[in-house]
Amino acid sequence: MTTIVTDGKTVAADGLICYGQEKGAQSVRKIVVRTARDGKKRVFAFSGAHAMFAAVAEWFEQGAVPKDVPTATDDGWSMLVFEAHRNVNVFSTCPYPCEFSGVFGIGTGSSYAIGA
Repeated sequence: MTTIVTDGKTVAADGLICYGQEKGAQSVRKIVVRTARDGKKRVFAFSGAHAMFAAVAEWFEQGAVPKDVPTATDDGWSMLVFEAHRNVNVFSTCPYPCEFSGVFGIGTGSSYAIGA
């Protein structure tokens, strides 16, 4: 279960990882700051098949071409990307970046966090 929420200025995430229905022993980073080859810094927040995180972030930095979206798992994923001029959400089931503003969340626990 992942919980990632933002108010448009700050983003927070839990560190839990699950393998199927089993809780993992270690904590994982679900929020990462990356500097792309073009020098732009972006904050990525990732929910879902965690092994896909780096590949999906790289795909986004290379232009987020829908036909090239990484597809190595059936588990699905969601990603928030924070840039200087916009915030976007991308899902594995709809690989077209969609801008958002204000309170927003991804992951199975996001609705609980937003409601709190």
